[in-house]
Amino acid sequence: MILPLLLSMLMHPFHVSLAEGEWNPQSGRFEIAIRLEPRDFQLALSKHAGKRIDLETTDRDQLQAAIVAYVKAKFIAVDAQDRPARWHWVGMENETKYVWVYLELQPDAASRELRISHRMLHEVASTQVNTLLLMGADEKQTLRFTKAQPTQTLRRDGAKAPWELVVPKT
Repeated sequence: MILPLLLSMLMHPFHVSLAEGEWNPQSGRFEIAIRLEPRDFQLALSKHAGKRIDLETTDRDQLQAAIVAYVKAKFIAVDAQDRPARWHWVGMENETKYVWVYLELQPDAASRELRISHRMLHEVASTQVNTLLLMGADEKQTLRFTKAQPTQTLRRDGAKAPWELVVPKT
């Protein structure tokens, strides 16, 4: 009974990414680290670039350009007036099991609402679930992004107030 269950799990792999984000009040930026499965990420990069991208063998500058273009297109933050947050590339690490992508998002200082769309890897797996754990001074918030619901909203009461997840009404 257990063997068929294990085999079905192998045949239907989970497609998840995990990101951690922290608001830095001194810089006015969200500092974000995104952990991705290399095989899915490589496939998504290749689809987006329209050519084969290999995390191991593609020229470093070409690889970085492909990653930046992909992440800028798939991880987006805009305020209530649809003004995009400024995007800052920090870097990436290619480990054996995961690829880590580091970036910073800087919303306008006066913004009180931020809509974050995280569509990375949705073109590779329709069941892809992207999770962003936002860590604040006192609490953690978990944002979940799926193909059906790729956008979550954060709000704050003022420029110095903490960002809080807006829970959709059901």
